[in-house]
Amino acid sequence: MSRLRVDGSVIDEPIKDIVYRLRDTLGGKKLREIQDKGSELVVTCPNRDHSDGCEKTPDCHISLIDRNGVPAGTFNCFACGASGSFVRFVALCFDSPMDYAKRWLIANYGKLDDSPTLELEPIELEPKAGESFLDESILDAFQSYHPYMDKRRLSKKVCEAFKVRYDPKSECIVFPVWDDRGRLVMLTRRSVNSKMFLIDKDKEKPVYLMNFIKERDLREVTICESQINALTLMGWGIPAVATFGCNVTQKQLDIINRSGVSHVYVCYDGDQAGRKGTKKLLAGLCEGILADVVDMPPGKDVNDLTEEEFDRLRIVEGQEWLNENKD
Repeated sequence: MSRLRVDGSVIDEPIKDIVYRLRDTLGGKKLREIQDKGSELVVTCPNRDHSDGCEKTPDCHISLIDRNGVPAGTFNCFACGASGSFVRFVALCFDSPMDYAKRWLIANYGKLDDSPTLELEPIELEPKAGESFLDESILDAFQSYHPYMDKRRLSKKVCEAFKVRYDPKSECIVFPVWDDRGRLVMLTRRSVNSKMFLIDKDKEKPVYLMNFIKERDLREVTICESQINALTLMGWGIPAVATFGCNVTQKQLDIINRSGVSHVYVCYDGDQAGRKGTKKLLAGLCEGILADVVDMPPGKDVNDLTEEEFDRLRIVEGQEWLNENKD
């Protein structure tokens, strides 16, 4: 059974039982319909911005099992787009801040988490002297869609969610890049006519989409190389981040180790560089993070596969994968 972790506590109660108790606690105002599909629940969405939390047709899916980096309890409403961790789902049910949801879960189901933890030295969080951030209004100058997005399996929903745009002047797809605190640090570009990828080499690379993972208090994430790979996985409902290639930097390792994520799936490309990068990433993760590796087919990356093909890939425990790839 998957164990939810909330701050310093673990929640052993089945997610399904918690959802039914939420319905009783809320007196039927929300979660009026709950459909048990075995591996997930489909419920009426509790999001206040979606029919005031009282929709008639259940469109909100809550995973009851771990699935390729998506932890049990993760929810996604296919009607309004609300998504995130189970803590966020509880917060929406009570129309309250995340802190209230955490306190409610701990008070009703929490047990002390006796798992070993690793204390990390604090790092400087303030921007460096002269460091500047971009205003997101800069994105208003670009178009919202180009057929190349479909070619690369970037749905309109994903592009809207992560503000991916098209610049007709440079004939490039424009990807806004935030740091893990949600500050827009740079724009990267991918030509629609060639494989040319443009990135500001004077900027330190953050971990792409880590701000999204932290905002939603997600504890499991798939780490891949490219932004497009990460966006494709997001479109499949799999929380993902990207490290702009497989040569992960020490700063990126620091961001991952301090993100609150407790379980990562390394999903670098199935080539020699990807294997080398996987070894470096595994070696740099702190002891408190559980690591598995998605066994990519030789010469393939996420966008070479369909969602069904990706779901069938072998997941290998990190140390086991290292033993298999000693050369």
